[in-house]
Amino acid sequence: MRARLIQALRLKPSNINQLAKSLGVEYRTVQHHIEVLKKNSLVSSFGERYGLTWFISPWLEAHI
Repeated sequence: MRARLIQALRLKPSNINQLAKSLGVEYRTVQHHIEVLKKNSLVSSFGERYGLTWFISPWLEAHI
């Protein structure tokens, strides 16, 4: 799931709802895995609350 999230975010930065719809999984599933990726500094966000847009971190982009 985390690899799928990273791949989706490489193609297009998105919010959690958009990711859940595009990957065909529950919102809470995406939310959980995004939190794990965030704790490991693999994703970053921009915006506020529900408009929060997620993208892969510059470090991860450089090391893919």
